[in-house]
Amino acid sequence: MEIAMQIDQISIARAANAPHYEYMTTFGKRTAELPIDHELWRKGKDEFDTAFKAED
Repeated sequence: MEIAMQIDQISIARAANAPHYEYMTTFGKRTAELPIDHELWRKGKDEFDTAFKAED
């Protein structure tokens, strides 16, 4: 049995999210490993983590 499928339109908008998500994930992991202990850094990192979780 053969199944044929025709693709009428390809949406590039959805594909563009993958590199963005990968970049943000990598950024989050790398910044979590940095040995920086400063109030502004912690605040910025916490805000980034919150925003990324909301986006995800």
